[in-house]
Amino acid sequence: MQLGNFIFLSMHQQPAPFPAEQSRQRAVAFALALTRDTRLAPQPYEQMLLDQFVRGEMTIDQVLSSLETSEPGLPAGGLHFEPLK
Repeated sequence: MQLGNFIFLSMHQQPAPFPAEQSRQRAVAFALALTRDTRLAPQPYEQMLLDQFVRGEMTIDQVLSSLETSEPGLPAGGLHFEPLK
C-alpha cells in the first residue's frame, strides 16, 4: 500500500502534525487524488484505516503500523521513511 506513504510524506512536509480533522481530511483527499484510478488506490481495509485517521481515532503512525502488519510481501522490519530534504 503506497497511499499511506503519500499521507506520511505530506504530513512531514507541514510545519506541524495534523491536529484537526479538517487538516487530516485534506491530507487524505490529496493522497486519494494522487492515487485515483491507479493500482495504489486504497482497498476496503486501507480505506477503513484512512477513515479512522481522518476522524482522529488513529494516528498516521498507527495506520502505517496496521498496514505493515497486514500486508504480505513487505520487507522484514516493515517500511521505513526518511524525511524529505
